[in-house]
Amino acid sequence: MKPRMFATLFTIPILSLASTISSGTIVIPGTSQFDFDVGVISSDLPDADVFWEQFNSTDRVLAPEGEAKIIYLSIVNFADITLEQLRTFPYASVPINGRDTANLLIPGAVFAVHTGEGNFAKALVTGPFVDSANHGLPIQWETLSPHEPPVEDPAAPEPSSFLLVVSALGAFALAQRRFIRTTHIERR
Repeated sequence: MKPRMFATLFTIPILSLASTISSGTIVIPGTSQFDFDVGVISSDLPDADVFWEQFNSTDRVLAPEGEAKIIYLSIVNFADITLEQLRTFPYASVPINGRDTANLLIPGAVFAVHTGEGNFAKALVTGPFVDSANHGLPIQWETLSPHEPPVEDPAAPEPSSFLLVVSALGAFALAQRRFIRTTHIERR
């Protein structure tokens, strides 16, 4: 019986994972803007996504800015919200009520933002308004990029990887040949 060596090449599909481009916790002070793409607060940001607008001491709203759109999601599990879900929400230009009466932005509430840069953010209200920050809005956020990260062509391995595979196959063939010779000599 002649020994044969078989080599099987296969590929394993890799699930595309969303890449986080910014995340953290912050208090957005009243009358300030926030850019979810870079995690920056300002009072004059051209690329800001939301404006925490204060009309007076009891009336306030979280309003989308520029090309950004938002949606209030209610009290839901922040950690379980995926990029795929964020892509499907019906975002709008309608502000989220933060008034003392009928306030939606209570601790545990979650909202989502389709940013002006085309990314998707989810935000969790982490506590009550912060009076020292002009009724600041405390949030935890994560902004995800819908764009696939660059993937190297699996059909063209790096030269070092190719040499490693060839070396391993050669060593395997040599070991198998020695094993067959040893076995054949023992049988005599």
